[in-house]
Amino acid sequence: MESKIFVKKMTLLSCDGTYNYMGRLYAFFFSVFLSALLLACVNRASTPSTSQEGGETTIATDAFPSDFPLSLSSVTISGKNATVEFTTGVDARVWIEFGKINFSENKRTLSATGKTHSITLTDLENGRYFFKLSAVSTDGKLTSAIGGDFASSFIISSASTISVTNIQTSITGYQVTLTFDTNVSAQAAVDVGLSAGTYTLLTESESGFQKNHTLVFSPTQTGTFYYRLRLVDGEGDEKTDDNSGVGFSFTLLNPEPLGSKLNPIAIDTTTLVPGTPLVYTNNSTTVGAPSNIIDGYAPYVTTGNHTGGEVIYTFTIATSATFSATLTGDNASVDNDVQLLTSLETDTNKKATLYNSSATFRGNTSIATQTINPGTYFVTVDAYKPSGGSIKSGPYGLTINLEAQAPVEGIAANPIVIPVGGVFTDNRNTVNAPSRIFNTYPGYAQNESGAEFIYTFTLTETKKVTATLSGMASGVDIDIHLLNSVTTPLNAANVLARDDISLTRELVAGTYYLVADTYVNTYGERKGAYTLTVNFAAVTLPTPGTPLTGGGTSGGADGAVTVTFDDTPPDIKALGQKLHPTRQLILDTARTYVGRISDLGGTGGFKLGWELLKDIYDTSYHTNIFSWGQTAVDGIKLPGKKINSWCGIFAVAMVRKANVDAANWQTGIGPKGIASSCKANDGKFTPGDILVMKGSLVHHNLFVSKKSDGTMVTIDGNQIYQTVKLRTNLKVSDVQCYYLPITEKYVPE
Repeated sequence: MESKIFVKKMTLLSCDGTYNYMGRLYAFFFSVFLSALLLACVNRASTPSTSQEGGETTIATDAFPSDFPLSLSSVTISGKNATVEFTTGVDARVWIEFGKINFSENKRTLSATGKTHSITLTDLENGRYFFKLSAVSTDGKLTSAIGGDFASSFIISSASTISVTNIQTSITGYQVTLTFDTNVSAQAAVDVGLSAGTYTLLTESESGFQKNHTLVFSPTQTGTFYYRLRLVDGEGDEKTDDNSGVGFSFTLLNPEPLGSKLNPIAIDTTTLVPGTPLVYTNNSTTVGAPSNIIDGYAPYVTTGNHTGGEVIYTFTIATSATFSATLTGDNASVDNDVQLLTSLETDTNKKATLYNSSATFRGNTSIATQTINPGTYFVTVDAYKPSGGSIKSGPYGLTINLEAQAPVEGIAANPIVIPVGGVFTDNRNTVNAPSRIFNTYPGYAQNESGAEFIYTFTLTETKKVTATLSGMASGVDIDIHLLNSVTTPLNAANVLARDDISLTRELVAGTYYLVADTYVNTYGERKGAYTLTVNFAAVTLPTPGTPLTGGGTSGGADGAVTVTFDDTPPDIKALGQKLHPTRQLILDTARTYVGRISDLGGTGGFKLGWELLKDIYDTSYHTNIFSWGQTAVDGIKLPGKKINSWCGIFAVAMVRKANVDAANWQTGIGPKGIASSCKANDGKFTPGDILVMKGSLVHHNLFVSKKSDGTMVTIDGNQIYQTVKLRTNLKVSDVQCYYLPITEKYVPE
């Protein structure tokens, strides 16, 4: 929904940069005065024509006369000043009109005449300015003008005026609180990384504009972190402060004792590659051990227990490896045991489960060489308490041997490649799955700590991808997950979808991953055989002119609403008429966009359907958005950002796609090049008309049909989460005025 109200000269600006009803009345009387003045000055026999309808003055398409050439040479920005240079085909007196809402807010006139002209506008505020250049020959008989649209605009920006002071960080446990001040009200974001210049670990953003900033975030690991600040003020000026390239930093120390569950002793496996064994040694003691959370190890059975304290180690491997462990130091009074686990979770009796639920992975003094799959592991050295005896804590020496195996298929480092095109089918059994790196998927609560197979595919164009699991026997429960990364730890942005059986998503070009993961419940891993089928289908909009049948569904996070369309009123049907084909095409085309653009559900950090939104802007403005600069590109692509409100831009684009070639959107003016000005609400609007709603945020939509309760069916752009929605809650009485894209309404059957 549109988000800002600007008041300028008693004129209320709409969500799309157009005037509301009262503003249009003001514009009308003011323009009449200017027209009369211009007639008196230039004494022309023929002047641009104007027409008034529904309280709005509209300028005819020949409103900017061209009796002689007028060419813009350049616009040069220097600080707060803008210099506009242009030429005229004859000696002329010239002036410029310019403003931040539209071009008629301010005017500067040059006293000098000639064919080459330069006007400097000084001490301008930040923001985008629209301008129109006008000229009259020195004899007063010829006129010419250009500009007044989005293409005739420039931006004054001075991001360096945003300054940051009083940067402080405070740490409580794993939570970091960052505070700082800015000299102007700004919206801030912090990007955090593990090295200066690479800030990809996490981002935390503010929701509003203020001078005193507080950002709270929790890294998922400990260590030294680097961060930068990104800020934008209310004028759209941006600033990135990365401490002159070296980044700001803080160190997060694990508050738990080393060797405990929340701070296990990490074994560095970065040098673990095939052919190069890794040998890790450590000498410690279980006397006063940092942890005492495990009293037993299933399925190992003993007459005693492990109620003594334990020291916990951890390591992660990206490929299969051989593992062995040896303990030294046991004697008559010391008895420590060694165990290998993939989870430190325990049951009500404080029993943990050994790796692969096998007693092979524990020993009094050693664990024999075994092959283990990629994943994260825990090694515990736990003091033993014999039945009827006392705990035998004491010093020990631990040696762990790891040797990487050649990568196996189905792991993060070597995923199973799915060819794109046609249908892909694969049969596997998670009893033999080589990967265990994903236990949960952010955004979903299911326990997926069983073994998994990892697949990958790469798209070169947008496709509808469907992945389905089948062939699972009773008791087997494999789930399917769609990711855009297999780098651990995952965050919610990496998990695009998951389902028990099947998922379907439209995906833009990029690399994606499917994970067939084993569900775990109170009975353990539900591992077993499955069949994965993946389909790739082309994504195209329905052919314009082919109506959707059976009604339609709205898009957006506030729930789907299904309605039945009826574009033609009953009385018109009784006369044997139907909606004009152009109007039908406007609505049929608009329906194909419903629910296909959203800040939610996109991939690669982009909006869902940003390509469609780009096309809407390009069509409505008759230009390519990527020539507008990075800010415009980000507004189209990135969730939470936008160039400006686009409800009217969407409506005009749909009209133009229905072959009304003259239709276009002019920022600060609204729909142009269509059959009418904005007619006052007489209740006689026809399907395909562009409605302008009442209220402080003037909203544009496409009218579909009326309902008996006084409400309407409309198709609206720029709804919540930047969606196109089919709406059924707007009232006929809420309409302020409306535009006819064409004069014709109905035709005989």
